[in-house]
Order: sequence, then structure tokens, then C-alpha cells
Amino acid sequence: MTFFFDCQGKDRAVLEGDITKFLMSEGFRVLNERQIERAHGFNIFDIHISGFDVKRGIIEFMSFPPAAGSYSVRFISPPPTQHSAQIEEAILTFARNNLECEIRQRSGGENGIEVTNFYNSEVKRIEGLFRELAKMNQGSENRVRHDIKRVARWK
Repeated sequence: MTFFFDCQGKDRAVLEGDITKFLMSEGFRVLNERQIERAHGFNIFDIHISGFDVKRGIIEFMSFPPAAGSYSVRFISPPPTQHSAQIEEAILTFARNNLECEIRQRSGGENGIEVTNFYNSEVKRIEGLFRELAKMNQGSENRVRHDIKRVARWK
């Protein structure tokens, strides 16, 4: 399932926080891909948050800077497509009621077993980004510890 929605005048940081909370409440691990992009000096997306669950389902919220206030969401499952009326309705309800956005367009499709390799490569990409973010966060923690030790020596 994919759909597009408009949230004019919404603060990006608030939206990112709300999207993160929603994904976590639905049992998804959350990855803010925009955070990684910024760390590498890129500014491709305005919002790019992915969720990944134990069934290898993926939910992805995205917005490009030129289209401020316009967002897309996709929910994909391992092939062949395994629709989840519960999660699809939860995503739509979240966008409509919690974010108070207007849903513009909704589409869905079926993926056969022949797209398994592509799907697996997408899963590997996301898992790799989770590892990269963990390293980035560990590096930040190490820098903070180093700075604390340096400040302690000055006293």
C-alpha cells in the first residue's frame, strides 16, 4: 500500500517525533534515514523515516524538500504480498486523525515471488543503515565521554 497526504504548516521535528512514536507503538524498529543523510552532508529528503518489524514488513514515510507539507507512505511486506488490513488502517488513521492531514491518493498492488531478490536487497539496505546509525551514535557517545574526561582534567 502506498498513499500520499498533505500536512501544511506542520513542524518537521514534531512530525518526525509523532511518526517515530507511531511506528514504535505498532512494533516497528525505527530508523531516521534523514539523520544519516545529514551526517554525510546530504539533504535529499525533508523527512525519511523507516520502520522495520519482526515479520520483515517495512513502513516508510518520506517527503522531499521542494514539496513541503506533502508526504508519502508505503507499507511493503515480503513477497508474495501479504496485506495487513490492521496495519494499513492504522497508518491511514494515524495520518488522518493523529497528524490531522488530508489523504490525497491511495494505491495498492501485488508483488509476486519473483521480486524476492529486490525485496531482500531493500531489507539489507535498511539493516545496514541501522548498523551505520548505531556506529554513529556510539561515536557520539565516545566523543562525549572523551570531552567529559578532558574537562575533568582541567579542573
